[in-house]
Amino acid sequence: AEADHALLWLTHVAMEIIWGIDVAAEYRMWAPFDGEIGHGAIAELGYTLMDHARIGVGYDFTEIPRDLSLGAESGAGGFFVRLTGTY
Repeated sequence: AEADHALLWLTHVAMEIIWGIDVAAEYRMWAPFDGEIGHGAIAELGYTLMDHARIGVGYDFTEIPRDLSLGAESGAGGFFVRLTGTY
């Protein structure tokens, strides 16, 4: 079987506004070595829960596949919810 390869680049910045509430932005670039480059941004509003978890809601402006298996079709962006553990 032939292996497919790709590069995924993420740049994430976030800033706390007040009382555990933060805003975040992320730039993503997905470059399969034998395909078309996809890129775009994500905007998110988050809240830190008890110093050990962060929940965020936002909008994905990218056309990057949500399933990064290399046979996936392009994504359609849209709203999302993300839960992130912290330590």
